[in-house]
Amino acid sequence: VHVHDEIEKAEFHFKLAEAYYGMKQSHVSMHHVKQALDIYNQYELYKVRKVQCLFVISGNYIDFKRYEKSQPHLEKALELSKELDNRRLISSALYNLGTNFGDRGDYEQAEIFLRQAVEITEKAKLSNLPHSLFSYAKFLFKQGKMSEGIQASKKGLSAAVYQGDKLFEKLQGYLKALYVDAVDQQGVNETIEYLEKNKNYSYVEDIACETASVYADSREFETSFFYHKKMVDTQTQIQRGECLYEF
Repeated sequence: VHVHDEIEKAEFHFKLAEAYYGMKQSHVSMHHVKQALDIYNQYELYKVRKVQCLFVISGNYIDFKRYEKSQPHLEKALELSKELDNRRLISSALYNLGTNFGDRGDYEQAEIFLRQAVEITEKAKLSNLPHSLFSYAKFLFKQGKMSEGIQASKKGLSAAVYQGDKLFEKLQGYLKALYVDAVDQQGVNETIEYLEKNKNYSYVEDIACETASVYADSREFETSFFYHKKMVDTQTQIQRGECLYEF
């Protein structure tokens, strides 16, 4: 079989794997990403794609809440990214490892990886700096580390403004509304409206979940239920896929 045809086939499967992952159709995504990776593994030149496949596999495992199964794929992705000396992929692998440990409740390990991701992103002046700083600040706030969280959040806002990144400018506003101004509900709702208007549904899901949790902790169950319902409705939209891809 001609190499070009094989790679085209792998690309086709990879694109489908990404699309179905975005729609939380994890089983279908896994099927396609495995087909893609089987082909890329035969060609030394396609290490970047291999890393991207490993990210999709680990993301699907995280959607299944199988964090322990996700971890080796992320470790492999980090190893390949270092071989490539690709700062962007290294920072993404570290970021994903941090998120994975955070989801598992190993906050100490999570903080180490997220901080490393931010440091590499800052040093290399990468375009994903606003994203890295947002995730790091959110993690710190959730751990109750307010002064570190505020510091990371301010840096994140500066980076977003500097890069003209409206999305992360808005998301930093949400962190301030939820954690610093504890709780500016209008600020949270304005962020959600902005995200819905721009079809950033995965962030709507995340914010609704966080806000529901904060209100539940302060025993404001009616408000918590409102945001929980918003989260479930958004998940339904994501699964329908109408917000992400047209086939």
